Amino acid sequence: MPWLALALIPAVWLGAVFQTTVAPAMAIRQVSPDGLALLASLVLLLLPADRRALWLATGVGFVADLISPGPLGAATLAFFLAAMVVGALQTKLASQAVAVRLLITAGFASLAAISIALAYSLAGESSLGFGPMVCRVLGVGLYTSVLSYPLYLALSWWPTPVFAPSSS
Repeated sequence: MPWLALALIPAVWLGAVFQTTVAPAMAIRQVSPDGLALLASLVLLLLPADRRALWLATGVGFVADLISPGPLGAATLAFFLAAMVVGALQTKLASQAVAVRLLITAGFASLAAISIALAYSLAGESSLGFGPMVCRVLGVGLYTSVLSYPLYLALSWWPTPVFAPSSS
């Protein structure tokens, strides 16, 4: 596990760089993909469903908090709650199929985005109504899922499991 945490540091940095530079340029009608939500869902899907994966995904949410201008703690809590839901679903679904991974990624990104949007609304920092907010949240989930498709295809072609559970 220590090697994974070290490997996750540059991945989170790249996700944060993507989130702050590339994702806004890729926006379609003010809907942009969430690179850090993609990274957190990838961690949840590739690691065994246990507390370590939950805390790593929550840590990615903390980084999302640090780079966002909104209320501090909103993304951390949103990623934690979304990781809890995905962890519960992961035990019930066979998450090796690419389509299932895409649905889980879309769900994770949508749950995280709606939680963050609700926190912004409660803090008085959002002027969107409920309808446009839901449309943007679903758009973020769909857009993030579409961007994750090539990544999941590449991982499905890999000859051995990428992160097999260790025997230690």
